[in-house]
Amino acid sequence: MSPNSPFREPASALEPRRAPPDALVFESPGAEQRLLPLRLTLSAACVVVLVAASATRAPVFALAVLVFALASMAAQVRRARKVPLVRLRVEGASLWIDGTAAPPTRVPLDTLREVEIEAKEVHREREEVGPTIPTTVSEYGGVSRVVFVSDGGARALLTPTYAPYSECMERFGKARVFLRAHGWRPVGERA
Repeated sequence: MSPNSPFREPASALEPRRAPPDALVFESPGAEQRLLPLRLTLSAACVVVLVAASATRAPVFALAVLVFALASMAAQVRRARKVPLVRLRVEGASLWIDGTAAPPTRVPLDTLREVEIEAKEVHREREEVGPTIPTTVSEYGGVSRVVFVSDGGARALLTPTYAPYSECMERFGKARVFLRAHGWRPVGERA
């Protein structure tokens, strides 16, 4: 075929197909709320100002504030380094779901019927005190999570916690593509 042709060679003629990845890793919901460098910098600046202001009047108090602040910032940094991860991996004919909080869950691929999204609506109310009248503020929103449904109605959760719908849809799509790469098909597409 000439290089000016609008048609491409079949993918199999260009390069051999690569093996699918063995594992797919997701951050758990809420991982985006980790410690930000700006937050740590602002905390350190506040501590320096507080210690400097109280050092001339009460040096013992200033030293106690400094020790407490350094210990709490070290705890924040340590907690921020541990990102909770969820890993999907295929070993043989089984899908393993490894989370940080629960023991690994095994789902046989031949019994896995569908990957679904379980959604719910959330309604929160909180009181706000305005300049003149206290008011109640209502928040509505949808949250969801990915569920693997097997034969017999058995359900395995990707994460036990709910996440915003857009984040869940991204995980849903990646999980289905990952499983399809390993030969899985939803029940509606099986022969």
